Amino acid sequence: MSDIDDQLVAFCQRGMADIRHSEVLGIKAVAASKQGVTLLLPYQPGIVGDIETGAMHGGVIFSLADQASGFAVFSHRYPKVQIAPTLDLRIDHMRKSTKDTDMLCFAECYRATDNVAFTRAVIHEGDIDNPVAHAVGSYMFLENVKDQRWLREGA
Repeated sequence: MSDIDDQLVAFCQRGMADIRHSEVLGIKAVAASKQGVTLLLPYQPGIVGDIETGAMHGGVIFSLADQASGFAVFSHRYPKVQIAPTLDLRIDHMRKSTKDTDMLCFAECYRATDNVAFTRAVIHEGDIDNPVAHAVGSYMFLENVKDQRWLREGA
């Protein structure tokens, strides 16, 4: 990893510490670059959506995709970052997740205008060619609307 990639991972970690549900879910940044972000969601019995199979809840998978996609937007524009709330996020579930298996999400910002950024993401369990889900999203750039010091620290 390059110095800028290390800075981006640290930047993502600071941001997730400011987002309560990311902290509760234990989501961690494992890789980040201008090309994309990979987040890890550790398997936990408390976030299972299907008791019989042990598959993670769809809402948790959605949250992982949203967090990874949002941080991909930040990383794409780093160090010039702005708050970018989700305008739209669509997720296609390809299969159930596997019991006792951590989940990863790689997301990239493939286009950004002055006002909107567009992302795509793959949610998988270690094999990106065998996805649990795919997601596409759009994020709107705003001026700061609340105190998010992490957004400026280290930028």
